[in-house]
Amino acid sequence: MFTLGKNQCSRLAKIGVHVGQKNAFIDDDGTNITFRYRESKTNRLKTRTLRGEAFLKLLLAHCLPKGFRRARDYGFLHSNARQTIKVLQWIFRITVKTTTKKTAGLQCKQCRRPMECVLVTYKPAAPG
Repeated sequence: MFTLGKNQCSRLAKIGVHVGQKNAFIDDDGTNITFRYRESKTNRLKTRTLRGEAFLKLLLAHCLPKGFRRARDYGFLHSNARQTIKVLQWIFRITVKTTTKKTAGLQCKQCRRPMECVLVTYKPAAPG
């Protein structure tokens, strides 16, 4: 492994973490780096302390070498390529089981069945 001085590690930590989240870098004691991040599953802010080398490894895992592009930005991996994916599924005879997600709608207080919206009215805003 390589070693970095306090200034280099601190500078890289500040640059790298600030790219993802403002004010995420908390502390650098020369060996360990403490930073704040948002956990994707719970959407809560968490604090984590790592050795400088482990922090850089985690940070550099998100960097691509010069000249490389993210593959998900092109071709059938692109976010707007739903039609292309359907064609590929048809060509390769892939069947995808679709599921419908039940949404938590309004329930009748008496019979506990879902209510349907049949009419929406609104009051026009008062002039002025």
